[in-house]
Amino acid sequence: MTTMVEYLSNWKQPLPDWLGLGDFSLRNFYGGRTVFYPGSGADSHPLAIFNKSHSAHCFFFVDQEYTAPNPVERLGRSPLGYETIFEKHYSVAELKRESVNQLPKNKLNLLETEPTCIGPRAYGHTSNPEMQAAADSKSAVRLLVYERNLTLGEDHGAERFAVFCLGMEARTAYEWFYGTMFRDSPPFAILLQDHGFGDDFATNRDNGFGDPDGVLYRTAEETGLPEFLIVAENTRSWRDYVRLKGVDPDIGGMAGHKRRLFERKG
Repeated sequence: MTTMVEYLSNWKQPLPDWLGLGDFSLRNFYGGRTVFYPGSGADSHPLAIFNKSHSAHCFFFVDQEYTAPNPVERLGRSPLGYETIFEKHYSVAELKRESVNQLPKNKLNLLETEPTCIGPRAYGHTSNPEMQAAADSKSAVRLLVYERNLTLGEDHGAERFAVFCLGMEARTAYEWFYGTMFRDSPPFAILLQDHGFGDDFATNRDNGFGDPDGVLYRTAEETGLPEFLIVAENTRSWRDYVRLKGVDPDIGGMAGHKRRLFERKG
């Protein structure tokens, strides 16, 4: 048996040039490998797997409860052994300018006015829920770049990695970023766990992130399926994926669910 980190080390990649040179942008972020975590809450478990193995350097964390002031607080301070060297909060206008594809007119309001679900803006706040637009001035839309301490080596993790935190309903985020703005850049991996750190406020759209017939899967199938899934034991996996039986499960998340590595068939 091997660990997820050991297995994914087979996909180790060098530090992307743009990260090393400080050319930080969402176009560069989505131009390479990304790891998508819907409903991520305060869980940074993907960093422990993909950053440690050097198999990905960009992490897209989406949660309905990330607000403009709090994504760093929700995720915790800089990961152990790292310092924050760059932080930018994007306006809606800046997001639109970053898009590598022409934005359809019927989606131009998605980032501003179209309500996607009902839920509280701040984590742990359950009174007076309101309709939240996909992203607006109150939502987190923040890119952060971390750099490893000089006293640590490659076995600790990458020299630098980037995290994009977005306050949006996760299915809508996938449709917008992977299905529209950066349509030719599907994620390298997705972590699937239903009822994780917060509530899923849009289950009226399907039966959870792991629903093999749900919105997330259907959008990914249309625009490009990831190479890997990490699936919690309480969550269904998607079609077209097989569990890697020679890889030990890992434990992550506040609930302590075992998570297993799946690879796309063929």
